[in-house]
Amino acid sequence: MPATFRDAISITRRLGYRYLWIDSLCIIQDSDEDWKHESAVMGQIYRHSECTIAATGSADSNGGCFVTRNPLELQPCKIIGNILSPHNKDEEMFLYKYAQEYFWDEISDSPWSNRGWVLQERILSPRVLHYTRRQLFWECQRFDACEAFPQGLQAASYHLTGGQLNHDFKRIMAVPDPQSTNKHRLPGRSTTKDILYSDWQSVVETYSTTRLTKSRDKLVAISGLAREWSTRIEEQYCAGFWRGDLHRQLLWQMEQLQERSRNRITPYRAPTWSWACFDHRIYNPLMGEELEDCMTTGVINRIETIPAGPDPAGSIRSGLLEIKAKAMTGDLSKQSDGMYCLPQVSDGYIDEHIEQGGRYSNCIPDIDLSHLKEVTCLPLVAVPESGSEPTVNGLMLTPVPGDTQDRFERVGTFQLMGEHACTWFEGCSEQIITIV
Repeated sequence: MPATFRDAISITRRLGYRYLWIDSLCIIQDSDEDWKHESAVMGQIYRHSECTIAATGSADSNGGCFVTRNPLELQPCKIIGNILSPHNKDEEMFLYKYAQEYFWDEISDSPWSNRGWVLQERILSPRVLHYTRRQLFWECQRFDACEAFPQGLQAASYHLTGGQLNHDFKRIMAVPDPQSTNKHRLPGRSTTKDILYSDWQSVVETYSTTRLTKSRDKLVAISGLAREWSTRIEEQYCAGFWRGDLHRQLLWQMEQLQERSRNRITPYRAPTWSWACFDHRIYNPLMGEELEDCMTTGVINRIETIPAGPDPAGSIRSGLLEIKAKAMTGDLSKQSDGMYCLPQVSDGYIDEHIEQGGRYSNCIPDIDLSHLKEVTCLPLVAVPESGSEPTVNGLMLTPVPGDTQDRFERVGTFQLMGEHACTWFEGCSEQIITIV
């Protein structure tokens, strides 16, 4: 039995518990049927556990939880003096050799945190006991501590960016009534749903930086989180998105990559409009905007996915998105600097188009676009800009090769800026566009 498993059994016994769940032991290996059943309830297993034992300092199951170390390194240095005493008399003082980065160095930057399944397990678990290389850490819905600071870590607020866990998520898990999350409202967020949408996007962005042993688990490994969010948002969930904020959420982008690195995962894992069809870090610049300030265009007629198993929030066989909106198809050209420009719009250059229309564009491709001569531009959200016209944000689409149903696939996003950006689609007729 691997060292980590043996240590986990020892810890469980010393804590006074009789039962221990270890995924690779409790799920029948090489059994697709058992895997589909257990993966669908994995979130509930961690959600209703007493405590999750995390071998955070171990690279694999052979690393174990216990390490040989010098515990004196964690003890404060006691000195007696009056240098800092306001009463000018000798007092005992304690100096700590500690920096806030230690927490993230030992936990969020560990191999453990880079595993795709861990994010869901960490957020859903009511308590996590971290065994790192230096010390023991405790993490729960209300409190964080470690051996150096048993009364609690000095830093009280963390953000889920760059691999750091936002404790507002822990509070959401602890609150059964969605309305009561108002007391945890974030600055600048006007509604409870806006908080939940923003938090979900932060989860997705952090999750996109992790790695999975089996690529097929991309949607499965956060399905438990999706079910928890659904009890609070109370909306349709499809392939990583929420129906009520679909216009904004569809405008995700990938970090800047060489075009040859932009490949969708095969075999099929998600529709092209979902971030789940890639294994790259994603972000969404529109999620920083107030939901009520975003002006949406087009109507979502239909969004649906066909599950590949018993879990409706897990793996899918197919998915489609049907939108009724004004769209424009035109030539796509590549500038000398490698950037693409939209039809009838130049990217950052003052020429006759900008002089006449007062607009310019920014195109962010999902895949290599060098083989495309034209794209269809579908506007979704207009965001007001201080002192100028709103910026129009939308999807770049192209017909699915060889498809007989006139369906489209997503190939990127665009931003249209300038004095008359909002008028660009005025002369276009409405059409129903299906994206798969």
